[in-house]
Amino acid sequence: MQWAARANDGYRQLRDPLLRAKYLCESGGIDLQTETNTAMSPAFLMQQMEWREMLDDARDAKSADAFTALDTEIRDARAEMTRVLTDLIDVRGDLATAGEKVREWMFLDTFGRELARERPDH
Repeated sequence: MQWAARANDGYRQLRDPLLRAKYLCESGGIDLQTETNTAMSPAFLMQQMEWREMLDDARDAKSADAFTALDTEIRDARAEMTRVLTDLIDVRGDLATAGEKVREWMFLDTFGRELARERPDH
């Protein structure tokens, strides 16, 4: 039974791009410090503020279109993050930079879930 649980957990990690990137970074010796290190690039921090403002505006307007536009931006950012991490890990082998991007992706994931909960059409 324990082996089945471990196999299921492994499958879940390999199937999910974010979990897979986290695993590859950590198995390569990168301590992601996800609980204590919230450092991100200034450009990503500015983007976060813009997305937060868009979410506030969508809430205030109660606009399904505004929520949809923001959701599209977050989906596009996740797709771009997948491309960036594929390059950093698989092509360049730059696990340190990949670790920084993983923390950014974790924000995207959390923000995407928050957005989904708040959408008026869901």
